[in-house]
This record gives sequence, structure tokens and C-alpha cells, in this order.
Amino acid sequence: MVADEVRVLSQRTYSSIEEIQKMIESLQKITKDAVGKIQLSHTRANNSVEDVNQAKDSLDKIQQSVATINDRAAQIATATEEQTSVTEEVNQNTTDIQRGSKELVTLAAESAARAEELKSLADDLTKNINHFRT
Repeated sequence: MVADEVRVLSQRTYSSIEEIQKMIESLQKITKDAVGKIQLSHTRANNSVEDVNQAKDSLDKIQQSVATINDRAAQIATATEEQTSVTEEVNQNTTDIQRGSKELVTLAAESAARAEELKSLADDLTKNINHFRT
């Protein structure tokens, strides 16, 4: 009877060892899968860091471009203001020239009328002088 109990105990021990070995193998497989997933996550995290760094570099370049565009826009605005000022000055000068030209035309017409009067007076004077000479 003791031999039977020893045999049963031996079989239970063997079964328990097999069960423990299966559990160990299962844990090793689970651990191996977990390590693989951790390594994959690590690789993906590194790739994400690289992507973020590239995005940061791109955003920095965009920021520099925007700053350059803002500077150029300010230069264009300044140039536009200067052109507007010059255009207003040219318009004022054109108006002054036009006004001066009109005044010259009026003075020229008045001078022509006076010259005509003087010619008429000179003609009359010449007639009177000729009349006294004869």
C-alpha cells in the first residue's frame, strides 16, 4: 500500500512538474511576446520622436518664412505709403501747373488784346500824323 501511495504521489509530482513546466513555457511565451511588443513600441516611439523633430524643424522654417514675409510686407507697406505721398505731391504739382497754365493763357489773351489795342492806337496815330503832314 505504501508503494501504491508512493506511485500515486510520484505520478502527481510528475503531473505537477509537467503542469509547472507548461506554465513556465506559457509564461516564457507571454514574456517573449511582451518583450517583442515593448521593442516594437520602443521603435515606434523613436520614430515618433524623429517625426516630431522633423515637424519642429518644418515649423521653425515656416516661422522663419512668415517672419520674412512680414518683413517684406512691412517694406511694401512703407514703399506704398511713400508712393502715395509722392503721387499726392505729383497731383498737387500737376494741379499747380494746370492753374499756372490757365493763368498764363488768361494773361496771354489779355496781352494779345492790349497789343491789338496798341496796334489800333498806333494805326490811328499814324493816320493822324499822316493827316497833319499833308
